[in-house]
Amino acid sequence: MKKTETSVENQRFRHSTRRLENAASSKLADLVESLEAFEELNEKVLAAIEGEEDEVFIRIRRRLKGARMYIRDGMFLARRAAAEAAAGMEIETRGEQG
Repeated sequence: MKKTETSVENQRFRHSTRRLENAASSKLADLVESLEAFEELNEKVLAAIEGEEDEVFIRIRRRLKGARMYIRDGMFLARRAAAEAAAGMEIETRGEQG
């Protein structure tokens, strides 16, 4: 294989990788936005049923409080993955320029 063919293949691979990273970054941003909206709704429901002593409301409150942890963990992981994808794109872009 000639050097130019390898260069073209590498360039195509980088381009495909960049498109995938952009798509992943966009999806992760959408996920964070959805989780933030869910967290806000969760807090509103908790506030609305606070003080209710019926067993059903007590169980709902427990589950919603437990969901907080999963929502926050999900947001943390999605933000970290988005930052890593952005850092990968930044490093690759600098490498092409240098």
